[in-house]
Amino acid sequence: KDGVVMLTGRARSFDDVSEFMRGLNNVTRCPRGLARVVERKRNGGFLRVELVEGRREVLEYPRNQVHFFFAGLELKSTEASAQREVGFTLFFPVVTEDRPPR
Repeated sequence: KDGVVMLTGRARSFDDVSEFMRGLNNVTRCPRGLARVVERKRNGGFLRVELVEGRREVLEYPRNQVHFFFAGLELKSTEASAQREVGFTLFFPVVTEDRPPR
């Protein structure tokens, strides 16, 4: 609804939820396809990414050529249960042709 996706799930700990979110925050689209960020250069305008498909090459791109799929990822709620699990709900904007990733 309203261009936002809701994702609910269960994890073993709050640390697992955090790790899952960090992983999603590294998913990108670059000129060669789907990739994940492996290095962010502090004072440079470049990112190193590893391609997900094919030979899994590591490439370097200017920041303006790398678009994050899950930009705007928000943790809306968490709930610990008696079964030692953590329930969580995440929201993020939908990526479409008219709404490309940031």
